[in-house]
Amino acid sequence: MKNVVIQRHVENLWDIKDSVAGLNATRAESIFYTSDPEEALKAVENAGPALVISGLVLDSSDRSRPPLWDGTDLAREIKSANPEALFFIYSIFSNSARRNEAVDGFILKPSGISHTGDHSTLVEILVSDLENATTETLRAAFPAITP
Repeated sequence: MKNVVIQRHVENLWDIKDSVAGLNATRAESIFYTSDPEEALKAVENAGPALVISGLVLDSSDRSRPPLWDGTDLAREIKSANPEALFFIYSIFSNSARRNEAVDGFILKPSGISHTGDHSTLVEILVSDLENATTETLRAAFPAITP
């Protein structure tokens, strides 16, 4: 299963990668980390099963798009390009009024952690056995994932 982490703030990506590497260096290297929604879309297009974990607000590098992406809009595009993908929003918010059918759930960040800090919940998920993960198995294993 391809694993992709998308975060607006690059320092979050490196904190997450470093934390995963501290527990499993091989896994850390196998995850695709990006702050660019377009790169994430390309990474999962025709990739088969994929787990995508995205922030709620992202910056676009594509000048033909609005400067900010909503993570829920990215979920629609990811699912359109790869219907096998699982898509979770990583946010301090447990739900969003903008949520749509393409979002499989929310992974809660600890309160107040927007740019840097404790990413232990996400790291725990990323170092787990994700090969045959489904939305249901992830929710059962990790209570921080909300519908």
